[in-house]
Amino acid sequence: LDNEKTTITYWRFPPKTQTGWHDHTYDYATIQQSGGRLLLKSESGETKTVDYEDGKVVAYKAPVVHNALNISDEDVRVIEIEYKT
Repeated sequence: LDNEKTTITYWRFPPKTQTGWHDHTYDYATIQQSGGRLLLKSESGETKTVDYEDGKVVAYKAPVVHNALNISDEDVRVIEIEYKT
C-alpha cells in the first residue's frame, strides 16, 4: 500500500542477504513476522543486532540511514509501516 499518508511493505530477507543502504525519511513501525536476527549498520559505523520475534512491534523515529544483514539461518520477515504525515 502506498498513498499520501502511509506506505506499508512486506519484506522477506533470506539468510545472508541484506537490504542495501537506505534511508527512512518518515517515522515508521515494524511488525515482525518471524524469528531470526538482523545486524544493523548505521552511517556512523555503529552496529547492533535485532532479534526477531513473531508478532513483536517496534517503532522508530526518522531519519534513519542503515543497512540490515540477515545473520540468522532462517528467513526474516517483517511488515513495515511508514507514516508520511
